[in-house]
Amino acid sequence: MALRKIIFLICLAAWSFAAQFSGGRELAVTQVAPSARALALGNAYAAHAPDAASFLWNPGSLAFVKQNELSTIQTKFSGETDFFALNGVAPLPWCNLGLYWAQLQVADIPETAASLNNNEVEILGQMTYYENSAVLALAGEILPDLGLGISLRQVSQRISADYGYGAGWSGSAGLYYRQPKFTIGLAADNINAYQEYDTGYREKLPPIYTLALGWQARENLGFYSDCRWRGEASAVRNYTGAEFLLTPHISLAVGCMEERFTAGAGLILENIYFHYAYAAQNKNTLGSDQYVSLGVRW
Repeated sequence: MALRKIIFLICLAAWSFAAQFSGGRELAVTQVAPSARALALGNAYAAHAPDAASFLWNPGSLAFVKQNELSTIQTKFSGETDFFALNGVAPLPWCNLGLYWAQLQVADIPETAASLNNNEVEILGQMTYYENSAVLALAGEILPDLGLGISLRQVSQRISADYGYGAGWSGSAGLYYRQPKFTIGLAADNINAYQEYDTGYREKLPPIYTLALGWQARENLGFYSDCRWRGEASAVRNYTGAEFLLTPHISLAVGCMEERFTAGAGLILENIYFHYAYAAQNKNTLGSDQYVSLGVRW
């Protein structure tokens, strides 16, 4: 059984890595981290302890999930933009399963006429822009302390019901190694990634690679760092965070992602948890953002 599991996971990983890439841009729905706990840590989560959302940073972490878990996150950005996501993980007999769905919605976009009316723009109505993302992930232990995971993501975008539509697919693969005092994560995202639009245009996306480290300095204090770089660029982006357990039920976190300060807190009550995150404004954002996550384990 163990040998069959290893062969199955390695074959799936080999399929995922068989691709070459050129430029492109991911949809915004894939750029919002679906966990307030991760955002409070500066989005440094590829080597964090596994939970309902960690497989989205590193599918390999899913191999060490021991309980069923569901979590959700919701936030509202500036410009009438809403984001909602639902994550879930389940340990199965021969591998572990992760599922994710998210939607980003921009409402009240004015639909204007092609010509002016008395030298004024004529508003015909209101439109809504949608982006959706769904992920299926599988992972298993190939060694007692080493997990291998893969995931498949589908994305789509639409402006109301009668306008343009686009959709695409991508893969991810990751390794997660754990020891009592440290963890190491390796991940590759946007494997064989593309988006295709109803105009016939097809866009390929570059891969994103992640090297992550986690260090448990004390029983109640952990430090995390993710380094990410895109396949067509040499620049490395750093994401760092620290998490402190004030009590067994209350956690505090601070972080930095792309020159943006983050902070947050968590409350754990038996198998239910609540996390809040704040991300400060920087030169690339219109304002600060706040995120709320709620989860349950059983």
